[in-house]
Amino acid sequence: MPFAPARVSLIPAPGDPPIASGALQSTFDKFRHFLRVSGLNVSTPMFYDEADAAGGGYIGEFIVPLPHAIRPPLALVVSAWLQERPRRAVRLRVGEIEAVAHTTQEAENFLNREQQLREAPERQR
Repeated sequence: MPFAPARVSLIPAPGDPPIASGALQSTFDKFRHFLRVSGLNVSTPMFYDEADAAGGGYIGEFIVPLPHAIRPPLALVVSAWLQERPRRAVRLRVGEIEAVAHTTQEAENFLNREQQLREAPERQR
């Protein structure tokens, strides 16, 4: 079970523009591009606006295999997101376990702990 996906969702601050805004969409796209160029196999779910065939965009979530989630490129994205504006957060989910982090260290601690828990059964073999 060490290859469980980690879901990392960027949560805007109350003063941020709407998620569908050009500003946040541009940020999400830059983060997506950076992760891919850094060699992370990342999925980026999107939303679609039925009223506007061309409307839609990223929801601010990145899905990566858990071992990749603890690599530096994702930590850099999380850090950049949190430092850009106060009161931003990151929702992390691995399997049924979920946490909300307000610092990069909190996010790293959660992901490292989940990785260790998933590797533990393999070590006991």
